[in-house]
Amino acid sequence: MSLNEIVGQEYNQWLAQLKEKIRNSQLKAALKVNSELLSLYWDLGRAITEKQAQSNWGDKIITQLSADLTSEFPEIRGFSATNLKYVRKWYQFYVTNGQQSVGQMQGKLAFSEGSIGQQTVDLLQEADNEFPTGLGIVPWGHHIQIFTKTDSVDEALFYVQQTAAHNWSRAVLIYQLESGLYRQKGKAHNNFDITLPRPQSDLAIELIKNQYNLEFLGLGEEITERDLENAILTNIKQFMLALGSGFSFIGQQYHLQVGEKDYYLDLLFYHVRLHYYFVTELKVVEFKPEHAGKLEFYITVLDEQKKMPADSPTIGLLLCKTVDKVIAEYTLKSKTKAMGVSEYRHTLPDELKNELPNEEVFKHELQKEITIQPKPVDDKLNKLRGLIQKLNIGKAEIEKNDEIIEKVIQQIFVPLIQLIDSKLSEIKVEFRSSKINIRYNTQHGVEYKTGLVVDDINARVEGMPV
Repeated sequence: MSLNEIVGQEYNQWLAQLKEKIRNSQLKAALKVNSELLSLYWDLGRAITEKQAQSNWGDKIITQLSADLTSEFPEIRGFSATNLKYVRKWYQFYVTNGQQSVGQMQGKLAFSEGSIGQQTVDLLQEADNEFPTGLGIVPWGHHIQIFTKTDSVDEALFYVQQTAAHNWSRAVLIYQLESGLYRQKGKAHNNFDITLPRPQSDLAIELIKNQYNLEFLGLGEEITERDLENAILTNIKQFMLALGSGFSFIGQQYHLQVGEKDYYLDLLFYHVRLHYYFVTELKVVEFKPEHAGKLEFYITVLDEQKKMPADSPTIGLLLCKTVDKVIAEYTLKSKTKAMGVSEYRHTLPDELKNELPNEEVFKHELQKEITIQPKPVDDKLNKLRGLIQKLNIGKAEIEKNDEIIEKVIQQIFVPLIQLIDSKLSEIKVEFRSSKINIRYNTQHGVEYKTGLVVDDINARVEGMPV
């Protein structure tokens, strides 16, 4: 290796270190700005709450406050009446309605895996009602989604923690809120506590959900396992989002060879942060004990053939249409490989079906003739058209004689023919010959000076190739 190459490699390593420092600095600056903004909102929410409690001021004071703050600080966004109401509700959610002091939230916001450059965050002030600095790691737009879509402080703090840990966008956060991640995580039937060492068992328990919402697949009631598998593959990004963060898709119908026989896994994933293979088997029927036996066989083969020394033991998941809790628990106790059993939902729940129109109602509505109400300007145009149609324009009655007709020919037809002739100059060269004649026949058969040939009572223009 030449000296230039050595110097070049050393420079590139040094440059990479500097870039990383700059990125960390940018991240810290952004977090500080966000934390300062949220601290301001917290103080505003507290001030509005306390003032309304001490006086008989209603929400009109928020409208006035919005106008005054916007006028005084036009460069600062967020002082609209709508946002100030959100600010007040946000503060009340955590302090007043939450029925707990800020200090009690300290442990609930601590998290490790995937955090923003630190394993735990300096979270909360000890004094009650001071801004909990741990909330500053999530943008304000995310906070609005969290506290308006959750039922308790514990649930809200869970989503704050997960948003920061996995760097969720607002769209991903909304999806996790609407799919009920908080209520599903850690409640699936599994045997992780007896098949996996800690802390992997704890992480796996939190990873697997009791029920997976697959309504985005758009499937009907009666489906086959291949239908379900193909629909998941078509919507693989959304399915991986339903699984959780950190998964990498390996393949569909993943091939394993054992002896002289071939086997195919429905779906195979790899968790890039926890370093283990994740087998997903799909069943469109109720869970049966023999399903777990086949999955255990697949896990054993993967551990023997695919797992690297640095990898953790393979985990399996059986996604079934329904699961009997007792049968699942007895089955999993007898298995030596780590696996979980969960249900999936790919259609609307029965309680929601009654609230929505069925297919026949949709068809009926779509077949209705759509009537667009006319706009005022349309009415005026229609009236104008009607008036024009009613106009009675009679024919002009002019006495026709030879003198008048000759004037019309000389003053109108002849100039028109000359104009036409000049316009056709470029075209006439394509023909052998051409002529344009004007002929007029008087009632007495007299030919005029114009040289017109007596033919019939009508004047006409002829122009055609010969």
